[in-house]
Amino acid sequence: MLYFLMMLTTYCGSLVAAVLFYIWHITAIDALSTITRYPVLLSPTHLLYTFVFVLYMVLGYWLLKEARQHTLKRALLFSVSMLLQIALFIVWHLELIRYMLLINILLMVTLFLLYRTYDTANIKERLPISLFFAWVTFSTIFIFELTVVFYSFHGFGLSKQLWVIVLLTIGAAIALHMRYHYNDRSFSIVFIVIYLGIGLHLRFDEMLVTLCTLFLSGVLIAGILYLQKNTARS
Repeated sequence: MLYFLMMLTTYCGSLVAAVLFYIWHITAIDALSTITRYPVLLSPTHLLYTFVFVLYMVLGYWLLKEARQHTLKRALLFSVSMLLQIALFIVWHLELIRYMLLINILLMVTLFLLYRTYDTANIKERLPISLFFAWVTFSTIFIFELTVVFYSFHGFGLSKQLWVIVLLTIGAAIALHMRYHYNDRSFSIVFIVIYLGIGLHLRFDEMLVTLCTLFLSGVLIAGILYLQKNTARS
């Protein structure tokens, strides 16, 4: 019960932070206005950001359903991830870009360690963590691009569009890795939805990037359907 209370407390704190920074706009700056202020091509359509609250609903259900089955390791890792999420909301709100990337990387690593506490065969049990991990993985890629834009990095002579295509390809490669080595379809599905959201947001303004999101979405769908499952842990 102590583990559950620790997880529930940090979860509620993270949920409150999400509501404050996405909906209530405690100051003139909110999460979405920070995103739109910079020309970041990896930003999906704003409607997709409501997935954050769907994710919190799924995590809340998982937290209550598995209340008596949480181990100390899982409880600690989950609580740390919620605290890191709160910290991320705060630095995002304050536009401390350099800290956003660092915190997001720490959050991604923490979630991967939490994800690894589940056996590959426990697809349903790890589903909420898989969805959260996938969202944070893409968020790390997105914040990396935001950091590059913020510091006016010119990308070794490559165009911004080519850099975005490289980042999209890296994201797809990670999703395919999770599909093959962990038999995780949900991770790929999150990336497919995000990539389609990016294409919908860009439309014909950045045709090359839009075509890339559609192509990689097709690759991920093929991976879900045809990649051979590897049941061994890696």
